[in-house]
Amino acid sequence: MLFFFVMDQESDKILISWTAQEFIKKEKSPTWFIVLGIIALAFFIVGILMKNYIFSVIIVLSFFLVFIQALRHPQKMKTEIFEDRIVINDLLGVSFKEIISFWIFEENDFTALCFETKKITRPKIYLPLGQQSPNEIRQTLIKFIQEVKQEESLIDLIARRINF
Repeated sequence: MLFFFVMDQESDKILISWTAQEFIKKEKSPTWFIVLGIIALAFFIVGILMKNYIFSVIIVLSFFLVFIQALRHPQKMKTEIFEDRIVINDLLGVSFKEIISFWIFEENDFTALCFETKKITRPKIYLPLGQQSPNEIRQTLIKFIQEVKQEESLIDLIARRINF
């Protein structure tokens, strides 16, 4: 269960805590933005020619969302692991009862902790590890949650491939 709460700092023991950027900012060249615009324009024109105006509007909105996300700078995320839950930025908590399994993705430039949850609306939660030791986190979590190898989603693979 995802829940929001005010923490009582004295009653809970933090097992591990770390701060990391939510994603690695990859600089995009003007060519990247031009190609994005050309692709969006092509889909927009196809939508207009097919008289599918809703599709065309969705393409325009998607273009602006991707454009804004590409310019966005990462924020710092504070993650704390307690004996019964994980807390993100002192606001969002995930109970271990709602987590099916975890896996740590270790790439050359990015290491992330991934939880598979029971929630339909948020089946996976990714948390960047930054400089935190993956082995230390694994040794802590394995006491409470099952470790199961997970595959990266197609969206994540594509995003990395296009330098997003």
